[in-house]
Amino acid sequence: MAQWPLKTLDGVMTLNTDAKTIRCAGQGGSLEGAVATVDSAGNLDKRITASRILLTGVFALAWQKKKDNRELYILVDAPEYSMAMRVDPKLSNDARKFAAGINTIAKGGTVNGANLGTAAATKAITDDKARRRKERKAAGKNPLLPSDWAYIVVFTAIAIAIIIGIVS
Repeated sequence: MAQWPLKTLDGVMTLNTDAKTIRCAGQGGSLEGAVATVDSAGNLDKRITASRILLTGVFALAWQKKKDNRELYILVDAPEYSMAMRVDPKLSNDARKFAAGINTIAKGGTVNGANLGTAAATKAITDDKARRRKERKAAGKNPLLPSDWAYIVVFTAIAIAIIIGIVS
Protein backbone atom coordinates (compact mmCIF):
# COMPACT_ATOMS: atom_id res chain seq x y z
CA MET A 1 0.00 0.00 0.00
CA ALA A 2 1.60 3.27 -1.12
CA GLN A 3 0.92 6.14 1.26
CA TRP A 4 2.41 9.59 0.85
CA PRO A 5 2.31 12.10 3.72
CA LEU A 6 2.24 15.89 3.65
CA LYS A 7 2.85 17.60 6.98
CA THR A 8 0.24 20.29 7.54
CA LEU A 9 -0.24 22.55 10.54
CA ASP A 10 -3.46 20.61 11.26
CA GLY A 11 -1.87 17.13 11.14
CA VAL A 12 -0.35 14.82 8.55
CA MET A 13 -2.35 14.58 5.33
CA THR A 14 -1.97 11.08 3.91
CA LEU A 15 -2.60 10.20 0.28
CA ASN A 16 -3.18 6.49 -0.33
CA THR A 17 -2.40 5.92 -4.00
CA ASP A 18 -3.66 2.30 -4.04
CA ALA A 19 -7.05 2.90 -2.41
CA LYS A 20 -7.28 6.37 -4.01
CA THR A 21 -8.21 8.04 -0.73
CA ILE A 22 -6.97 10.95 1.35
CA ARG A 23 -7.12 11.49 5.14
CA CYS A 24 -6.21 14.30 7.50
CA ALA A 25 -7.48 15.16 10.98
CA GLY A 26 -10.42 12.75 10.72
CA GLN A 27 -11.54 14.16 7.37
CA GLY A 28 -11.27 12.82 3.87
CA GLY A 29 -12.47 10.04 1.66
CA SER A 30 -12.34 8.90 -1.95
CA LEU A 31 -10.47 10.95 -4.54
CA GLU A 32 -13.07 10.21 -7.20
CA GLY A 33 -14.13 13.57 -8.63
CA ALA A 34 -11.81 15.46 -6.25
CA VAL A 35 -9.98 18.64 -7.17
CA ALA A 36 -7.03 19.89 -5.12
CA THR A 37 -5.63 23.41 -5.16
CA VAL A 38 -3.04 25.31 -3.17
CA ASP A 39 -3.99 28.82 -2.09
CA SER A 40 -1.71 31.41 -0.54
CA ALA A 41 -2.44 34.58 1.39
CA GLY A 42 -0.39 37.26 3.09
CA ASN A 43 3.08 38.49 2.29
CA LEU A 44 6.62 38.89 3.55
CA ASP A 45 7.14 42.45 4.84
CA LYS A 46 10.51 44.14 5.14
CA ARG A 47 10.91 47.34 7.10
CA ILE A 48 13.62 49.44 8.65
CA THR A 49 13.33 50.00 12.40
CA ALA A 50 14.53 53.13 14.18
CA SER A 51 16.87 51.13 16.42
CA ARG A 52 18.56 49.59 13.37
CA ILE A 53 19.07 53.05 11.85
CA LEU A 54 20.64 54.30 15.09
CA LEU A 55 22.88 51.24 15.40
CA THR A 56 24.02 50.87 11.82
CA GLY A 57 23.26 54.14 10.06
CA VAL A 58 23.05 53.77 6.31
CA PHE A 59 23.68 49.99 6.62
CA ALA A 60 20.15 49.66 8.03
CA LEU A 61 18.92 49.59 4.42
CA ALA A 62 20.62 46.21 4.00
CA TRP A 63 19.62 44.96 7.48
CA GLN A 64 15.83 45.24 7.31
CA LYS A 65 13.50 43.52 9.74
CA LYS A 66 11.44 40.78 8.11
CA LYS A 67 7.92 39.90 9.19
CA ASP A 68 6.35 36.80 7.68
CA ASN A 69 2.57 37.10 7.26
CA ARG A 70 2.28 34.34 4.67
CA GLU A 71 -0.31 31.59 4.91
CA LEU A 72 -0.64 28.54 2.69
CA TYR A 73 -3.62 26.20 2.38
CA ILE A 74 -4.19 22.96 0.51
CA LEU A 75 -7.85 22.69 -0.46
CA VAL A 76 -9.46 19.40 -1.53
CA ASP A 77 -12.98 19.55 -2.90
CA ALA A 78 -14.76 16.26 -3.63
CA PRO A 79 -18.44 15.36 -4.10
CA GLU A 80 -18.57 13.75 -0.61
CA TYR A 81 -16.37 16.15 1.39
CA SER A 82 -14.30 19.33 1.33
CA MET A 83 -11.28 20.12 3.44
CA ALA A 84 -8.82 22.95 3.83
CA MET A 85 -5.56 22.36 5.70
CA ARG A 86 -2.94 24.94 6.62
CA VAL A 87 0.59 24.20 5.39
CA ASP A 88 3.87 25.80 6.41
CA PRO A 89 4.68 28.34 3.63
CA LYS A 90 8.21 26.91 3.46
CA LEU A 91 6.68 23.67 2.14
CA SER A 92 4.83 25.36 -0.73
CA ASN A 93 6.63 23.35 -3.42
CA ASP A 94 5.80 20.06 -1.67
CA ALA A 95 2.17 21.16 -1.19
CA ARG A 96 1.84 21.97 -4.89
CA LYS A 97 3.33 18.60 -5.89
CA PHE A 98 0.98 16.88 -3.43
CA ALA A 99 -2.06 18.69 -4.90
CA ALA A 100 -0.91 17.75 -8.41
CA GLY A 101 -0.69 14.12 -7.27
CA ILE A 102 -4.24 14.26 -5.91
CA ASN A 103 -5.52 15.71 -9.19
CA THR A 104 -3.63 13.09 -11.23
CA ILE A 105 -5.09 10.21 -9.19
CA ALA A 106 -8.59 11.76 -9.31
CA LYS A 107 -8.34 11.71 -13.13
CA GLY A 108 -7.31 8.04 -13.11
CA GLY A 109 -3.55 8.50 -13.43
CA THR A 110 -0.72 7.17 -11.26
CA VAL A 111 1.95 8.93 -9.21
CA ASN A 112 5.12 8.03 -7.34
CA GLY A 113 7.11 9.60 -4.52
CA ALA A 114 9.10 11.86 -6.84
CA ASN A 115 5.83 13.45 -8.00
CA LEU A 116 4.62 14.10 -4.48
CA GLY A 117 7.58 15.92 -2.92
CA THR A 118 10.03 13.70 -1.11
CA ALA A 119 10.96 16.43 1.40
CA ALA A 120 7.49 16.20 2.94
CA ALA A 121 7.70 12.42 3.06
CA THR A 122 11.16 12.59 4.65
CA LYS A 123 9.92 15.06 7.27
CA ALA A 124 6.99 12.80 8.19
CA ILE A 125 9.32 9.80 8.48
CA THR A 126 11.69 11.81 10.70
CA ASP A 127 8.77 12.86 12.92
CA ASP A 128 7.68 9.21 13.17
CA LYS A 129 11.21 8.16 14.21
CA ALA A 130 11.24 10.85 16.92
CA ARG A 131 7.86 9.63 18.20
CA ARG A 132 9.09 6.00 18.27
CA ARG A 133 12.26 7.03 20.17
CA LYS A 134 10.13 8.80 22.81
CA GLU A 135 7.90 5.74 23.16
CA ARG A 136 10.92 3.43 23.60
CA LYS A 137 12.46 5.77 26.17
CA ALA A 138 9.16 6.00 28.12
CA ALA A 139 8.98 2.19 28.15
CA GLY A 140 12.48 2.02 29.68
CA LYS A 141 14.06 0.61 26.52
CA ASN A 142 17.11 1.89 24.66
CA PRO A 143 15.77 4.82 22.61
CA LEU A 144 18.12 4.15 19.68
CA LEU A 145 16.44 2.47 16.72
CA PRO A 146 18.19 -0.14 14.54
CA SER A 147 18.73 2.49 11.84
CA ASP A 148 20.51 4.68 14.41
CA TRP A 149 22.93 1.85 15.22
CA ALA A 150 23.78 1.47 11.53
CA TYR A 151 24.81 5.15 11.38
CA ILE A 152 26.87 4.78 14.57
CA VAL A 153 28.76 1.77 13.18
CA VAL A 154 29.48 3.46 9.84
CA PHE A 155 30.69 6.72 11.39
CA THR A 156 32.83 4.86 13.92
CA ALA A 157 34.47 2.89 11.11
CA ILE A 158 35.15 6.09 9.18
CA ALA A 159 36.62 7.77 12.27
CA ILE A 160 38.90 4.79 12.92
CA ALA A 161 40.04 4.78 9.26
CA ILE A 162 40.86 8.50 9.47
CA ILE A 163 42.78 8.08 12.73
CA ILE A 164 44.78 5.14 11.31
CA GLY A 165 45.52 7.19 8.20
CA ILE A 166 46.78 10.13 10.28
CA VAL A 167 48.93 7.96 12.56
CA SER A 168 50.50 5.99 9.70
